[in-house]
Amino acid sequence: MGIAPLTQIQVGKESSWGGAVAAAARWMGLSDACRVTPIARNTQRRYLRPNLAPTHRAHQTYRSAQLTVAGDLNTSDILYVLMSGMRGGISPTGAGNAKTWAYDAQMTASPAVESRTIEWSDGQQEYEVPGCICSQFEISANNAEDSMVQFSSTWLGKDWSQSTITGALSDRAVNYLPGLGTRLYVNDIGGTIGSTELTATLVSWTYTFGMVTLKRRQSGAITPAGVSYLVPTCTLNMRIEHDTAGATELAKYLANTGRLIRLKNELGAAISGGGNHTLQLDFAGDVVEDIALADTEDGDTVIDVSMAARYDTGAFASFTKATVINELAAIVG
Repeated sequence: MGIAPLTQIQVGKESSWGGAVAAAARWMGLSDACRVTPIARNTQRRYLRPNLAPTHRAHQTYRSAQLTVAGDLNTSDILYVLMSGMRGGISPTGAGNAKTWAYDAQMTASPAVESRTIEWSDGQQEYEVPGCICSQFEISANNAEDSMVQFSSTWLGKDWSQSTITGALSDRAVNYLPGLGTRLYVNDIGGTIGSTELTATLVSWTYTFGMVTLKRRQSGAITPAGVSYLVPTCTLNMRIEHDTAGATELAKYLANTGRLIRLKNELGAAISGGGNHTLQLDFAGDVVEDIALADTEDGDTVIDVSMAARYDTGAFASFTKATVINELAAIVG
């Protein structure tokens, strides 16, 4: 029998999509919300025959896999999600120990996301899923006392098989971010992102991004044939205090004024030589749902703001960017 507390997930970067490789790292900080779902489309058929059988044959017409990988975000392993779900081929900058990984959502060329082989084990049964890409992910935090910045990601894989996971991979020291450490900056679209901070206003938030899928083609196999890119879906939901800043955001919504939002959390561990482990999410867009003022948090009135991304033609020149600062000169896995 499988032993749930022994569950682990390991990853390895592929040189080409679907070419299975041995894992190079154990994914750290994951929760028990992780799932692996083998997909096999077994289609029944009833043919014209002189009997009352409900069906006569079953055909397997498609195979693939889907995984949910979720947990507390750390500044090392979130790079798997960004590289395989937003934009691949990114190298860090920075001459010292602090390395900056900057992901600007691709506008006019292929995002060239990286595929990975994912290994899953519950201590007894072990599976391998090659050709994994991240079709959608979300990053979030709330105001609970035990809040951490968290992530949840959906991965699509080419196929799955029972296998033996790569051995001798150890836990790694990684850095996490407390949810209450997130800072909120808001400006008008077309302006300078990150120039106006709203203090003691942000209650909770959820950022989502997705644009990658696997395509089905008649190519001599019943597994997916490759990677495809869709028009990105990118949203930002925030609960904010209905203070002066919140009232301003309500007025901006009524005036159809687009927003530039920066969420920045730099309360990760200090980096030798200066700086801290950091996550920064930048977003340009508009409020697209009615704002309600009915809810409360800690006795204060709050408002819920739901936004969808829009390209900013100003200095930001994007619709979303993600930046991670850590100490990695290269990704492990």
